[in-house]
This record gives sequence, C-alpha cells and structure tokens, in this order.
Amino acid sequence: GTYTIDASQAASATNYQNIASATRDLRGLSRTDGGAANGSGVSGPVVFKMKGTFNEKMDLFYVNGVSATNTITFDGQGATTITNGASFSARHVVRFNDGAERYTVKNCKIVSTGTSYAWGVHFYRYNRYCNLDSNEIDLSSATSGSYNNTVGVVVSRLTTGTQHSSYSDYGSSRCARDINIRANHIHGKGSGSPNGPTTGISTTNNYYFYNTGINFNINIEGNRIVDFKSYGIRNYRTN
Repeated sequence: GTYTIDASQAASATNYQNIASATRDLRGLSRTDGGAANGSGVSGPVVFKMKGTFNEKMDLFYVNGVSATNTITFDGQGATTITNGASFSARHVVRFNDGAERYTVKNCKIVSTGTSYAWGVHFYRYNRYCNLDSNEIDLSSATSGSYNNTVGVVVSRLTTGTQHSSYSDYGSSRCARDINIRANHIHGKGSGSPNGPTTGISTTNNYYFYNTGINFNINIEGNRIVDFKSYGIRNYRTN
C-alpha cells in the first residue's frame, strides 16, 4: 500500500510523523510517534511518500516478505530533507543495514552536518537489489578528514572505514549485490574549496581476499559529483 511520512499530520495507521516510526513498524517494533501499528513485514509493494525535514538517521533493515514484487520505496517527492550529524562510529545519514534488500530511496535531499566525519549514504555489508535514485547528497559541512571519513556514498562492510584490511572479515555472503546508484547530485561546499569532503562515491572490497567477498553488480550511472578534493568515484576491487 501507500503511506505518508509527514510530521505536520497526525500519526495514524497511514501516516507516520518520522522515519524511524515507519522503519520500526515494518519490523513489528513499536512506533515512536504513538501511531497505530500495522504489523511486521510486507505482503505487497509498499511506498512511503515523504514530505518535510527530518532531523534523524534513516536506518533500513531486512523486512519479512520482501521480493522482486514486494519492494519498499521511500519517495521524498522533491520535498524532503533528511539531515543528521556524524561521529566516528556513526558517520551515516542513511544506511542500508546488513541484510537490507529490495529498498529504493529516491527524490530526497540527504544532508550530513558532520565536519570531520560525514557519510551521506552507507550500503553496509550484505545488501541486495537496492536503489539510490535521484537524490541530492550534501556534504558541504565537511571541512576535513581522510578519504575514508568524508564520503557521499559508501559501499563497505565497515562502519568506520571504506577499505577492508582484515583477514577475518571476508566471505561472499557479507557483501553488496545488485546495487544501483544513479542520477544523484553528490556535492561538497562548492566554489572549488580545498577544505571540503574527500570522495564522492567509494566502493571497496577486502584488501587481502580480493577473489572472495566481492561487491558485485554495483551500477553507478548518471550521477553528478562535484567539489570533492580526492576522488569523484573510488572503485576498489569491486565488480
């Protein structure tokens, strides 16, 4: 079915006042906005039409019942801003968590207010068939950090770095598959500043086990990436 996420409207079975209430309800957890629960899982395609500014992180997890038909879409409709700060251990604004699949996030403005640490979107560990489409990803607050620390979009099995260097962290089941990153505008502070974020999009595989645990079918297409001081796209041992 189709639902809304709109803080200006009352919480109900069809409207959520924040993103966390919607993502928790999908997993059968209690809502934070006091609205009626819809129960765990999906039995058909689900669309959340979003409107407004949300000062929170968007964390997406595996949901029971998802399939090629039963997808989950968060549509900002060009009228939604998701904004949040960052720390060393929580760098993201939007994260596709380990096991998340069949999600689309589109038409949103995603803003990190982090300075030394800032990731706009993070595909973390095992994600399948997820889409990041037609969003603006704004890292203009980032003023420092290495290429690991201030990145627009990260595909990585780590939460605090982009390049795997551990012998213990490998295995094909823990990597991203069939991810589409397309038609996004990913940018820093503008005006060619030398002190802005470092990397537009970073996709990396395990440093040692480059024949196993490979991110596969990562499609990067039609994005506009500007004002990053090190890399536009850093694609390291990824198919």
